[in-house]
Amino acid sequence: MKKDGGWVFISHSHLDIEVVRKIRNQLEACGFEPLMFYLKCLNDDDEIESLIRREIDEREWFIYVESENALNSRWVRSEREYISQLSGKKIFTIDINKDIAQQVNKITRQLKVFISCSSYDREIFETIKKALVKRDFLVYDPFEMPVGNDWLLQMRDALDETVQNGFALLLISEHTKNNAYMKKEIDFAFEAGGKIVPVFIGNATLGDGWDPRIRELQGIYLDEFPTTEQVESVISHILHRIDYYDSDFSVSWGFRGAKTIKYPYVAAIPDYTFWDCDNLETVYIPDCVSYISDIAFRNDQDVLIICSKGSYAEQYSIRNNIRYKIKEQE
Repeated sequence: MKKDGGWVFISHSHLDIEVVRKIRNQLEACGFEPLMFYLKCLNDDDEIESLIRREIDEREWFIYVESENALNSRWVRSEREYISQLSGKKIFTIDINKDIAQQVNKITRQLKVFISCSSYDREIFETIKKALVKRDFLVYDPFEMPVGNDWLLQMRDALDETVQNGFALLLISEHTKNNAYMKKEIDFAFEAGGKIVPVFIGNATLGDGWDPRIRELQGIYLDEFPTTEQVESVISHILHRIDYYDSDFSVSWGFRGAKTIKYPYVAAIPDYTFWDCDNLETVYIPDCVSYISDIAFRNDQDVLIICSKGSYAEQYSIRNNIRYKIKEQE
């Protein structure tokens, strides 16, 4: 089954190149597209730095290969300093002195997405897939399976790989209720202990015959013709779950273990975002957020919002009688 996206930038010292090649090979074996630079062919420092920064600007996911050599490398320091200035970038660290395979597996299991949907929802599928690929997620496309292959076997293999190592998005629309293939896909996902994210389109609801556990999961709600902000909410939801799962990234039930959430740099916080956060105590909301649903939190949640003076989050807290604290200027 065809995969798209999956670009990962590797920041490393050239003195660790042999170990870095092993990291690259393992990423490629998992379907990813690692970017690593070994630029002995270039002598102009300005040219090298310009090239690397252009690649950094285009990428979302970064692996820092931590070693004594990396600590002493001015290029690695320059890369990390530049990345840290850019909002929304995610840096993973691999310690060169620890089990490489285990660390790479832990990273790759967070960045894969399988989208289960009816063929009638192909247009919304393409919209969400395009947004995920743009953010460098590795996305499986069930519509691009080679002709003549055993569809069910191929789909199960892709789901087994993805849900154990990423997310299964379930697009629920008016076309979903009697879709036997989607039911099989979700049954497979639950069997594999997958992290399933229901995405409700329009006024759609699940019919009978679906695994009742789906109803316990926090869902995302999109219009039939979703806005850019709504599509971003899908990515925001996944990013939340990457940041706030247990350390082994094995829990399939939303953000229930999170005590503190630092909301990503997107404009909107949609309905029901924090409803399954039973342990939630503190939410950091960035200044770029310009909309928060009045039902983003449950009425019984006692939450402290950390925000900037004069921000939308402060106004929201006052309007909804939610405790808040003005964060210190950075």
